[in-house]
Amino acid sequence: MISSKSHVPFAGFVYGEPRFGGPFNLSEIRVEADFTMTTFFCAIALLLSTSFQPQEVETALSWEEGHYSPPALPLTSYSDWLSGRLAADGTLDTGLVRLRFTQGPDGVPLEVRDLSYGKGAQLWAEYRAQLGDIEFRAVCQGASQAVGDDKRLVVSSQVKLTNPTDVARKIVLAAELLPSHESPVLVSAPFDASSEWSQDGSLIVRDEMVALGWVGPEPDVEILETTDSPATPVASLVWRLEIPAGESKYVELKLAGPPVDASVERAAWRKRFRKLSYAVLEESLKWESRDRGSTGNFKSKSKMLKRVIVNGLHTIRLFGKSGMSSVKGFTDNPYGHPASDAAIEPEMVGCLVEYYMGDLARSFTEQLIADIPEKFADLGNDRKLAYLHGLARAVRLSPHYGGKRALAEAIVEFGDPDVAVEPWHDPEIVRQDLVNIVESEGLPTDGLMRRLRWADVEEGSAESHMQIARRALSNREGALAWEQLRELFKLADGLGMGSLTGGELDAQYSVAMLTLVRAMLVDDHGDGLNLFPGISQALVSSGSETDTSWFPTRFGDVKSRAYYVGSKSFGNWTVIRSASPTTEMTVTIPDGLHMRNVKGGSKGGVVRVVPGEERLVSISMESTLAQEVRFQVRVN
Repeated sequence: MISSKSHVPFAGFVYGEPRFGGPFNLSEIRVEADFTMTTFFCAIALLLSTSFQPQEVETALSWEEGHYSPPALPLTSYSDWLSGRLAADGTLDTGLVRLRFTQGPDGVPLEVRDLSYGKGAQLWAEYRAQLGDIEFRAVCQGASQAVGDDKRLVVSSQVKLTNPTDVARKIVLAAELLPSHESPVLVSAPFDASSEWSQDGSLIVRDEMVALGWVGPEPDVEILETTDSPATPVASLVWRLEIPAGESKYVELKLAGPPVDASVERAAWRKRFRKLSYAVLEESLKWESRDRGSTGNFKSKSKMLKRVIVNGLHTIRLFGKSGMSSVKGFTDNPYGHPASDAAIEPEMVGCLVEYYMGDLARSFTEQLIADIPEKFADLGNDRKLAYLHGLARAVRLSPHYGGKRALAEAIVEFGDPDVAVEPWHDPEIVRQDLVNIVESEGLPTDGLMRRLRWADVEEGSAESHMQIARRALSNREGALAWEQLRELFKLADGLGMGSLTGGELDAQYSVAMLTLVRAMLVDDHGDGLNLFPGISQALVSSGSETDTSWFPTRFGDVKSRAYYVGSKSFGNWTVIRSASPTTEMTVTIPDGLHMRNVKGGSKGGVVRVVPGEERLVSISMESTLAQEVRFQVRVN
């Protein structure tokens, strides 16, 4: 997820590791450590901060941090709906071809570990493995590329092989190339046993269509006999490398997806594909993320929580073909709801806007408002409510959207039905969102939305966990909410996302999880802005932090960080681009911690403990300009 200034790695040096532009020679790149006094003092500070952390650590987190690996992660950019998949065994799938590294020509698969999204904008993913003494790290990313009218996905896999020993090592790295098969989450080319595979220099082509290319050390390539099964490799690649002591070598491969439309520029694509490199795709992603909108850069101790947010946003976007909106068309696919249920579209739009992706959703939001009379025809009252509330979530945070008056009139016409909200919503908050839209347009609100209620859910179901979490968040019971969210994390399915339907990809799961997590971090429905209303102590203990940079709110864009300072103080750092002359904010201290006093000064505002409250700190901002506040609270 990205801030207004892109965090996408750029060509050059990224996180202390060399990147490369193309065309280039990848024969050898030496990595040397630069130890400075700054490094020394940072290490001492880290040691001291760790030494004084609180002793109570939620050991139950270990199942997700150390023993859980997602089955797959989507690879895409924020500006496009095309996507590839990186599976837990390291297999890359573009919908046209699949690539899998092995330990050698015998086909023994790598023992993949640490499959995760990378730092920065989350537009790339990585995994690690071991080849004897050699450390293997693959960084993978996907981006759309077009040659004329021929648009396709390109996925890059950059492999870094590092020899940490004091002697040179010889290794054999191998990869298998397999045809792709039809996928519900990818634009895919059906398997065809009659396809012809061949090598053309540094390219492998399928029926004269480029499928794979490589840069750097040349592999030994063997085109295998075409079979009648997509499970059998069609080609093998073998690299025999010698890596000097303490040095690294790089291997880079690029995979193409099938053409999106009927247009196929075979010759032009081959020429273009030979010039594509990791650095070119990286630069493309940087420009896309800067030009196509931005989202909050979320950080957390829980890797699983981070995955749920990133995967949820990807899920919402993957199935659209509507340009900037990137979500329209989802209901043409049978995931979670039949195609006739148009309410899922505005629900997804609401999530996109709340996660600072309003630029992506603006035109689609306005169209959905215009479509209300038509779309309502086949919806029951519960789904009509979901439709209206999804749009209200978007419009309330984006006052410049067109159609606000039409939305307010539709809410008034809907009136006061006896209807249950979705299990991940609080009826009172849903009512506030809808009534506020009506009030802002000067329309009467008497007798409006008075009978909204909690849904009836089956005990032990996913919906019941969501409802318990939502009630807990409304009561600022962070520990209970976190307990329920952890149960919901386990519903991640074989697609690396989540499901409420027994294993199929489900937009409702993503909508629900994104909604609940935001409610845990930000509440802007009352008279003031409340930060971290439902955060658990587990997310800020043991030297960790939870960082919500940036989120849009009714009071302006805000980023905030919650963390421990030593073993006796809870810290908060908040920056807000305020939309009102004075902004009143509160910060909720995680439950289980009791405040003694505010420690240290503040900057840009007045900080005080709320009288009669053990876990609430009040902040008064003093300007409409971007303001920063830092404070610490002595606890327990």
